[in-house]
Amino acid sequence: MDTTTPSTTSTLHAAQEKAAWEVALTAARAADTAQAAAQAAARATEDAWRASLTAAEAVHAVANAEAAAAAWRAALTAAEAAKAVNAEAVELWRAALTAAEAAKP
Repeated sequence: MDTTTPSTTSTLHAAQEKAAWEVALTAARAADTAQAAAQAAARATEDAWRASLTAAEAVHAVANAEAAAAAWRAALTAAEAAKAVNAEAVELWRAALTAAEAAKP
C-alpha cells in the first residue's frame, strides 16, 4: 500500500531537484576555481619565462662585455709590443747614426 500522498511526493521531488541543483552549482564553482587556478599558473609560467629570458639577455650582455674587454686587452698588449719594437728600432737607428757620424772622414 502506497502511503505517500501527492503532496509528499512533490515535496520529495522538489528536495531532490534542489539537491541536484546544489551539486551542479558546487561543481560549477569548483570548475570556475580550477579555471582561475589554471590561469594563475599560466601567468606564473609566463612570468618565469620572461624572467629567464631577461637573465639570459643579461648573461649574453656580460659575455659580450667580457669579450670586448678581452679584445681591448689584446689590442693594448699588441700596441705595447709595437711600442717596444719601435723603441728598439729608434735605439738601433740612433746607434747607427752615431756610428755613421763617428765614421765620418
